[in-house]
Amino acid sequence: AGINDPRAIGFADIDNDGDLDFAVGCKRSRNWLVRNNFNDGNWLKVRLVSPQGVAGAFGAKTRIYPAGQAGGALVTWREARSGAGYLGQDDPVLHFGLGALDSVDVVVTFLDGTQVTAANVTAGQTIVIDGVIADTTKPVLSNVAAANLTGATAQILWNTSEISDSQVEYGLTTNYGVSSPLNSVRVTAHNVALSGLTANTTYHYRVKSKDRAGNLVVSGDFTFTTATPDATPPVISNVATSNITSSSVQINWNTNEASDSQVEYGLTNSYGSSSPLDANLTTTHNVTLSGLSAGTTYHYRVKSKDAAGNLATSGDFTFTTLASALFADDFNSGSLDANKWTRGTNAGNQTGVAGGQLELRSQGGESGWVITKQAFAARNTTITVKVTQPNDDGALGISPTFNQSATTGVYNQATWYRFYIYRDQASGPYLLYVQWKKNGAVDGVEVTGNLNITGQVYLRLRCDDTRIHFEASLDGATWFDTYNEPFSLTGYTLANSFYYELAAYRTSTKGMLRVDDFSILTGGSASGVIAMNHLAKPRSVSLSFAAPESFALSQNYPNPFNIDTRFNLALPENGRLQASIYNLQGQEVMRLHDDYFSAGYHVIRWQGANDAGQTASSGIYILRLIFEGQSGRREVMTTRMTLLK
Repeated sequence: AGINDPRAIGFADIDNDGDLDFAVGCKRSRNWLVRNNFNDGNWLKVRLVSPQGVAGAFGAKTRIYPAGQAGGALVTWREARSGAGYLGQDDPVLHFGLGALDSVDVVVTFLDGTQVTAANVTAGQTIVIDGVIADTTKPVLSNVAAANLTGATAQILWNTSEISDSQVEYGLTTNYGVSSPLNSVRVTAHNVALSGLTANTTYHYRVKSKDRAGNLVVSGDFTFTTATPDATPPVISNVATSNITSSSVQINWNTNEASDSQVEYGLTNSYGSSSPLDANLTTTHNVTLSGLSAGTTYHYRVKSKDAAGNLATSGDFTFTTLASALFADDFNSGSLDANKWTRGTNAGNQTGVAGGQLELRSQGGESGWVITKQAFAARNTTITVKVTQPNDDGALGISPTFNQSATTGVYNQATWYRFYIYRDQASGPYLLYVQWKKNGAVDGVEVTGNLNITGQVYLRLRCDDTRIHFEASLDGATWFDTYNEPFSLTGYTLANSFYYELAAYRTSTKGMLRVDDFSILTGGSASGVIAMNHLAKPRSVSLSFAAPESFALSQNYPNPFNIDTRFNLALPENGRLQASIYNLQGQEVMRLHDDYFSAGYHVIRWQGANDAGQTASSGIYILRLIFEGQSGRREVMTTRMTLLK
C-alpha cells in the first residue's frame, strides 16, 4: 500500500552503521522505518547540555574534524534542532557517520558564544558536551545604585550581563559585617531591600552576583546615607463633608504627605466614636461614617499619621444628617409609582416618567399634574423637589383636598399654597411667585429678588412650628428663604394633613416641566438658610457673597411712587435689622422687618400699605432703620419718601 498521508518524520542512526535512518508516521496507513544500509562505517553520537538545559542547546552547531585537526578540514557538521517535520521530534542527540575515522575532534559552539572542544574522541560511543562546565566567564556588573532612602530602609539596585543571583554586603565600614539573605532567583535586574538601618547614618555596601556556572562577581565599595528622622506631622487641609444622608456621611480631607486616615465623631466635641483606622498611606482621604441618627448634629475631627508615626489632628467640625424621609421618589422606576402618586384623570393630562425624571405635560388649556397619594402632617416637615427643566408656568403646591378629575390641579380647591417657577416672556431668566387661596380669594407675591434662574433650580416648602417658608436654591446646598408667613390656610393649621402637588399649566405653549428627586422629610429647621423676606414683603438678596465695607442705605426708587418703592441696603456684617415706616406724626404705619440679616446687599420694599393691609394715604413718609451687628456695632438711619395716589 505504501506511505499514505505522512504526518511526521524523524532521523537517527538506528543501527549504528554510520549513516542516518528515518521513521515516518502516517495517519491513513501503517508507520514506516526506512533503514539506510548504503554505508557501513564508524559513528558518534553527541548529546548537548547548555546553561538552560537540553532544550537550551537547540541552535548550537557541532563540527567534526579529524583527530588533532580541530579548526582544519571539516568532516561534517550539524545544528541541534527541535524537530524535523509536522508532529515530528528529533532525538535530542546528534548522530554522525564517521566513515573510516576511528577518532575525531568535536567542536561545539552554543548560541551564547560558549565554545567547547573535545579532542581525540573515539568513535562508536555517545558523548555529552556540557556548556555549563565550559562557562568560566563572570557576570558583568553595571548601574549599581541606592534608591528610596528613608531613615530605616534602603533599596540597592544593579544589573548583570547574564542571569545571576543577588546579595548585598553592608556595614558602617568597608569591612561590612552584614549580608542580605541570598536571593537565588537568577535575574539580570537586581533589587535588594535593606531594613533595620539607623537614621542619618552613612553605610558602605557592595553587591555580589553568581551565574549558573558558579562564576562570582563582587562590586567595588559604594556608600549611601539614610534620611534624617521625620519629626514633622502632616499638614491637614480641605476638611469637608459630602454625600450626607439620614444615616451616613463621607468625610474628606487632604494631607501634604502620605498618611493614614481616621475620624473621631460624636454628639459633642468629646466625640466618643472612631472610624476604623485606614492604614493605607495617601494624601487624599475619604472616610465614610454610617449608622448615624437622622436629623442629628455631630461633631468630628480627622486624624492622619505619616510613615514616621507623626500624628496630626484637625480642629472640631460639625455636620447635620438629613431628616428621615416620610416620602421620596427619584422617578427611576420607569413609570409613575401608583403607590406614591395620584395622577389627574383630566383628558389633557399627559404627565409621565421618562429618563428617570417626571415630565409634566398637558394639552390645550389644562394642566399636567400629580399629587401625593397620602396626606402628611405639615408641622416640622420639609418638601423638596429638583426642577431640572423649568417652564413658563409650573408649581409645587400644598392642599388639604384635591379632585382627581380637575383640569388645573388644586387651583379650584377651597384653600392652598403654590410655589411657582414661571416666565412672563419668551426668553430670559425664570421667576418665582408665591400664591395662595384663602377665604375664597386668590392672591400672591413675586419673590424672585436677585436670584438669577436660567436652568435647574431646587424648590422647597419648609414648615416649622408656626410658619411656612418658600425656599429656593441654585445648587441644592445654599438655600434662600424667598418668602415666609404664619401658616394661614382657611380652616387649617400645621397639625392637619396635606397633599403635595406638582403641576404644569398649558405646556403646549408654556413648555414641559421636568422634575426629579421629590422628598418629604421630617424636620423644619432653618440651618443654612439665608433670609430674603419677612411678612409678605419680598426683598431680594444678591448672590455675591463679598460683604460691603460699610453700612449704606440708598434713596428710594421711584420717588415719588404710587404702588411700591424700593431701597438698596448694604450690610458689612451679620446682624439684626428693624425697618419701619412712619408718618410725619411719628406714628408707625408698618413694620417691614424685625429679623436677622446676613452681610451683603439687600433690597427693602414697601408696597404703600399699613400693618392691616390697608392702602396708605398720599403724603410724606419716613423709613427708619436700626441695625445691630454681631460685633456690637449699632447703626440708625432714616430717609424720606413721597407717596402719591
